[in-house]
Amino acid sequence: MFELKIAFKYLIPRKKHLSSALISLLSIFVLSLVVWLIVVFLSITDGIENNWKAKLTTVHSAIKINPTDAYFSSYYYQVDALAHKSQYCHKTIREKVLSSKTDPYDENYDQELPLHFKEKEQTKDLAKELYAILGRIENTHKITYQDFELSGAMLRLQMIRKKPKEQATQSYLTQASYLSSFPEKNPFLDTLIVPLKTDELTRLFSQSQINDALHVIAIKSLKPKYSWEIPISMIPEQVSLPAQASISDLSYVLLTENEGAFPDFQKGMIKKIQQEVYFIKKNKSSYLIDKPIFLEKSCLFHVVKIEATPQAKTLKDLFFTIEIPFKNYLLRGKVSGDGLEVAEGRWCKPSVVLGQETGVFLAKSFQDQGVQVADRGYLSYSSLSMSSVQEQRLPIFVAGFYDPGPLFSGYKSILVPPRITQTINASNASFHLNKTESNGVLIWVDNLTDTDFIKKELEKQLEEEGIAAYWKITPFTEYDFAKDMLQQFASDRYLFTLVGVIILMVACCNIVSQLVILVDNKKKEIGILLAMGASKKSILFIFGFCGMIMGLMSSCIGIAAGLFTLRHLDLVISTLSLLQGQALLNPVFFGQTIPSAFSSQAIQFVFIATPILSLFAALAPAIKTCYLNVSAILRSE
Repeated sequence: MFELKIAFKYLIPRKKHLSSALISLLSIFVLSLVVWLIVVFLSITDGIENNWKAKLTTVHSAIKINPTDAYFSSYYYQVDALAHKSQYCHKTIREKVLSSKTDPYDENYDQELPLHFKEKEQTKDLAKELYAILGRIENTHKITYQDFELSGAMLRLQMIRKKPKEQATQSYLTQASYLSSFPEKNPFLDTLIVPLKTDELTRLFSQSQINDALHVIAIKSLKPKYSWEIPISMIPEQVSLPAQASISDLSYVLLTENEGAFPDFQKGMIKKIQQEVYFIKKNKSSYLIDKPIFLEKSCLFHVVKIEATPQAKTLKDLFFTIEIPFKNYLLRGKVSGDGLEVAEGRWCKPSVVLGQETGVFLAKSFQDQGVQVADRGYLSYSSLSMSSVQEQRLPIFVAGFYDPGPLFSGYKSILVPPRITQTINASNASFHLNKTESNGVLIWVDNLTDTDFIKKELEKQLEEEGIAAYWKITPFTEYDFAKDMLQQFASDRYLFTLVGVIILMVACCNIVSQLVILVDNKKKEIGILLAMGASKKSILFIFGFCGMIMGLMSSCIGIAAGLFTLRHLDLVISTLSLLQGQALLNPVFFGQTIPSAFSSQAIQFVFIATPILSLFAALAPAIKTCYLNVSAILRSE
């Protein structure tokens, strides 16, 4: 097509039309700058919103199922308080699912039922039918579900602190708290629990029986407290490893890749030959080493296996099979725990029990109040006895901390084993919550976009089973404490998109100026084309195509610049924070790291909006060319 050839000819800068070329480059630069700003801004805002949703659904799940008032007033729930087989206590959803009897009432033993009970509901096992529906959906969709129970108690922690050469101090923390049963089936549990630090692991192992701690804590890696003597058996045969040794008598040999560790030491290699180790200098001379070989303190030892005896009390009494990656080789062997400390570890069982105490997980904001892992205390609640209301105490210790997300209410919640919430709620004088909110089922989904579909599928199957009136299904977009924030995110996204369109329209005005100048410079050629029979559509296509190509070029340049900026976003934010004198973005709301992933929506918006707006911007000068007087143009030229 001759139109494309002419359009590409107009797009290539010419020396004779330097002013037109400069204006074209300036138009592309301005439009690329706007595209860059839009891509970076929308990617960051989308990332922050997605992070916020991920934290919200990690703690509170994507879908929540709560019993309704119809459930609590039904025969199915009320009969437990009148049956001796249920110990005359109402059952939770978990207890209902695990119960072998749908109807525990024994007419030969229990008192006569009140007249208002609905006999027709006796055959309905509401909890088991709900779980059967969830089981069917689990087979077709990637979901995870678990019941939950909420309660409340008074938290009291004893914080004993001892600094070197100072007398130990003692303080207490007392706070009324919500209790939530631990979501051990949560598929995102690893992102919820704050990893244990070295000092925290040291306290846990020093204050607990070592065998009790090993049952619930998985040791991932160890590190030496000081320069650590490596057993000869761990050094591989016929392998040269970098080392340094004292020049005088080789009394100290250090296995290290850091040549600057000991500047005054002799650099060389060690090599094991038939169970004997030689130090080889750079001049190829070698010496037999009969002194211990030490490993630098910065190395981490990956733990493969742990061996403990029943009499073990400390790490010194344990034996570890470890692996040490060193110089593309793997040093492996069995060593004692003497001189080592735990560097990395995690809880095998989140609802932990050490001795007579139960581990609980606090919101990470408690760390700002001085709370540490392994602090002891108790949960206090009231229980009705035969004569009066008495205080009951459940001994606990701080097993760790979790990230409650950006919601302030989450900082008051403590994650505890299910038996604690069950025990407190079973007390007649305990802390009371709304029944429809204190017990239910949490559902986590792999993809949040499937939330609405799964909700509709649940509602459909509940209707088919005839139990929809007993259960309320709430997706995370309708949570009372998050609804307003999510709506604001949606409003902001539409607002930012509108602002982006307006800014792009302003930037595209530069294309109008450039093409007007191009029309003035190409009047003669345009007149000749029209005189030779070129249609107005062809002229419109030529200039419209020029505008669209400029838009696409600007989009590519802007997206490339945006990708570079997002890859170095931490440096940009730290620089702006330094100039501002304080943190640019509050980590409480935006997280410790700002999202730096490309937003697919931002790219789609840029690639669609920019060429289209550039095309419309090019139509004005293109239409102008169609109304040029051909004879007047040719006579003037």
